[in-house]
Amino acid sequence: MNYTNYLSNCITTTVLVWVLLSINTNKMNTKRNFGTFLTTVGMVILIFTAIQLIYSIGSTNDVKIFALTGIPGLMLFFSGIGLSYSTIEKA
Repeated sequence: MNYTNYLSNCITTTVLVWVLLSINTNKMNTKRNFGTFLTTVGMVILIFTAIQLIYSIGSTNDVKIFALTGIPGLMLFFSGIGLSYSTIEKA
């Protein structure tokens, strides 16, 4: 199974859903939508990292996989959550 194609398909689907949800809102709250997008992409990358770590148990690539995909995934995930929570809604 080729996980790179799986990851690119997940990200493409995530982007399309995010764009469609952004278009259908009357009051586009760009910061909140972008925070949701970052959180979703971070989750997809973290799932990809977990799959890669499961299949590389016992090899020397564990640290490299975590450093190259896990840390950016964590950064995207938590920055998206922070951006979504820090956005104040105005009525």
